[in-house]
Formats: sequence, C-alpha cells, structure tokens
Amino acid sequence: MQQITVQTDNAICVVGINRPEKKNALTADMYQAMADAVNAASADTNVKVVILTGIGEHFTAGNDLGEFLADPSMDEDSSVYCFLQAIARCEIPMIAAVEGFAVGIGCTLLLHCERVICDSTARFAFPFVNLAIVPEAASSLLLPRLVGYQQAAHLLLTGDTFDANEALEMGLAAEKTETGEALQTAMTYAEKLTGKARGALVATKQLLRRDDEPVQDRLHHELAIFVEKLQAPAAKEAMTAFMEKRKPDFTGL
Repeated sequence: MQQITVQTDNAICVVGINRPEKKNALTADMYQAMADAVNAASADTNVKVVILTGIGEHFTAGNDLGEFLADPSMDEDSSVYCFLQAIARCEIPMIAAVEGFAVGIGCTLLLHCERVICDSTARFAFPFVNLAIVPEAASSLLLPRLVGYQQAAHLLLTGDTFDANEALEMGLAAEKTETGEALQTAMTYAEKLTGKARGALVATKQLLRRDDEPVQDRLHHELAIFVEKLQAPAAKEAMTAFMEKRKPDFTGL
C-alpha cells in the first residue's frame, strides 16, 4: 500500500497521506515522498494547485514518535527538512483538506497553505512543548502573524487541542464543511483557481509571501511585476476573453 498517494488531473495535484491504521502518522519515507510530490507539482507548468489531505478519518497525527526517537535527525539532508523546504518554496497555491486529527506538523504545515478547509470532526494541536521540544516549519513566526501574538503564545505554550470552530474563528481555517466534505470542497475551490493563468497565480503567491517591507517598496515591486505580466500573452488572452464574453484559454501560456 502506498503511504503517500499522488493524483494529478485537470491541473490539480492531490497528495494524500495514507496510513490510516496509525492515524496517518508520518515516517521519514512518507516525508520524502511528500516532498518529492510537492516539488514535482511546483515545477510542473501544467499543475496550478496542490491539495494536501489525509485518507481515512484523519489528516495526520504528526510524527511517528517511535521512528522519530530512533532517528531524530533534522539536518539539511533529512527527509523532514526536505519536506519543510518543499512546502515553504512551493510556487503554486496549496490547499489543505483537514478531517480528524491535525497534530504537530499536521498543524504547522497549514501555515504554508493559501487555504485551509476543515470538516466538523477536525481537531488541531501544536503539542511541541508537551514533548519537551519546540515548534517547527517557521510556525513561531507564521502563527503569530496569522492569529496574533497572544493567541499564538497560548497555542504554542500549552499545546491545547482545539476544534474546527475555534480554528475558523482564529483564522487558521478559512472554511468549515459538514463531516466528510472537506476534500470535495477543496477540489471545488481548486477548480476555481485552475481557470486562472498560472503565471499570475505564482506571482501573486510570491507577493503574498514576501516579508514585511515599506509600503513604497512593495508598491514598486508590485508595479514591476504588473507591467511584466501586462505585456505577456496571458494578459492579452484574459482581456480579449473578457471583451468577447467568454472564458479565457490559458493553454500553453
């Protein structure tokens, strides 16, 4: 049985964590397979969106602690590091479809997604201090930006579990669905993005992910990309399609 499944269709790459008998706890081999899948999707000009999901009742319960204790390596050659770099560097939008447990890395990876969709069964936790370690995946930076310092401090210092409604309220999740509908909702959202020009999606994500900078610096950076994209064939097709009252065709653009 493949513990990481990869299915690419209609410009959407769905990466599934498939170890349901262990609540989708992650091993080194699984991290490497996910890293390879995300890197390949990001490099494939025919793919516009990545969806990360869990197969079965859970997203992921985090690291397989037995394996992690036996080999806790986190150097730059480790599969864990490769995966963290893959999600941080992914050029195209990433969507997470979360059901059941999203624990540890199952939570921190969400901070690298452009949209998180969870169902009513979702349960989240950043349990690092409870294991006498610290958070990873740049979560100590990204979580306060997303939910505010006080809320982030509470989540990271206590490791408390919280539910879908709380995730939605604090902004960790963008949408809550009925039980079992998170992946289908994520697919519907992804399909909306596949109708856009890939270059515009990539450039917009890059702008969104830039570090804080003075307003004038951002204004000039945006304008430079705006002019570049305006002169590209995709913009001509988009504007022509708008005037002709049809859907744009970005095939090959």
